[in-house]
Amino acid sequence: MKQHAISGAKWTTASTVLSTSFQMIQMLVLARLLPPETFGLLAILMLVVGFADLQTQLGLNQVIVQEKTLSAVQSSSLYWFSLLAAVAMYITCNLVYLLGEGWLFDPALANLLPVITLAFIINASGGQFGAYLQKNLNFRAVALAEVFGALSGTVIAISLVMCDYGIWALVLGFLTRCSVLSGTLFVFAFRQGSRIKAVFHFASIRAQLKFACHLLGGNLLNFTSSRTDQLIVGGLLGQQALGYYAMAFNVVIQPVLRLTPIISRVALPLLARIKDSATDLGNGYRQTLTIQAVINTPVFLGLAVVSPQLIPTLLGEQWLESASIVQWLCLFAFCYCITLNGISFLIAAGQSAKVLQWQLIVALCTPFAVLTGAIMAGSPGAAAALGWLHLGLLPLWYLIMVRPLVSLSAKAFARPFIGPLLCGLVMVALVMLIQRLSDQLALSPLLALGLQIIAGALCYAACQLWVWYRRKGLAC
Repeated sequence: MKQHAISGAKWTTASTVLSTSFQMIQMLVLARLLPPETFGLLAILMLVVGFADLQTQLGLNQVIVQEKTLSAVQSSSLYWFSLLAAVAMYITCNLVYLLGEGWLFDPALANLLPVITLAFIINASGGQFGAYLQKNLNFRAVALAEVFGALSGTVIAISLVMCDYGIWALVLGFLTRCSVLSGTLFVFAFRQGSRIKAVFHFASIRAQLKFACHLLGGNLLNFTSSRTDQLIVGGLLGQQALGYYAMAFNVVIQPVLRLTPIISRVALPLLARIKDSATDLGNGYRQTLTIQAVINTPVFLGLAVVSPQLIPTLLGEQWLESASIVQWLCLFAFCYCITLNGISFLIAAGQSAKVLQWQLIVALCTPFAVLTGAIMAGSPGAAAALGWLHLGLLPLWYLIMVRPLVSLSAKAFARPFIGPLLCGLVMVALVMLIQRLSDQLALSPLLALGLQIIAGALCYAACQLWVWYRRKGLAC
């Protein structure tokens, strides 16, 4: 089990680093060639795509990973059900837009929506193969598929924007990534023995669909609450403000999307194998918290402290307004990752109803907090309200989601974060000192930024090593 965890973490980390690098390169290039309004329009498109795509997935991929055994008939039936749902959602989404075009929806979406929503069908055609590979702990195949998809999407997007395709570069780059990912997952799963038969038997998947309904409800609520801030900012402050906010959100959410799978993708199939033992499940969850704290703390503390230099240096001076938004969103992202990884713990324990309950709580609280922050202080206020809300929800997460399932004390729940946070504060102090010295020495922005990142990373690593050796000495 330990060997599978190490192998999974290794391949998932490699995939994360490479995929994030490709997408960051794409964002940096496109941010300098496209105006903020274009990214605001893309944010609206991705809201539609993300919301509808959740309904096509139905949580079935997570069900496949969580289930210990599935027959060939059940696997095939789940695949065809997912694909039919994707086709139905594609038709429904475009029909709703046609009925509301001009008075309910932005007319600028007319030509873009029918194309980008093809991602529903593309993702559904390959998603189950990815779940099959994950269930069988073949993290190498999943990692390679993600890298191929990210690289292909980046190449297409940058090539097309250089040819003045505008927002179409973003749309077609996204579809390319989805297509290459799904196709590669199919090839790897086929070579490992996964087969989809021309059979559909609804009664055989009734239990799986019931479990998936809770996950679907939780996923929809999570998507709604995680996009509520953008809907409020766009509706209250305008498309340009949404462009700045969406760029800041994208800068922060990329580490979330890339770091979370390092833990959750590996943890879900492994925790599902020990779900019958509350003690083992609790120990496994505590280990995921420790790994998460060590990885996420330097990323989000570091991003918050260097964002005033990072944003104008890498994206351009026109994006300077996004810097303060990034800082507050880092608080949100750090807290959000704790509960997001915890969802894998709930799914592995077979508690899909608790997933739905938690997402309902977050969805009810988010609009009030973000609206209040946006009215009081604009986009930075909305981001600050979102961060403080998720920080305040962490004790509730422990009380109603964690403690009833495993014997984990509040002290044991909080302990994994103490060491990394202390090391992170030392790192922040050093980076701020380097910032001040860089200003006095009039170093170039890029050189100063590089020194801050390298020094901060080395400082955090040194502090963590000191903590590790100290604990090891005390244990001896």
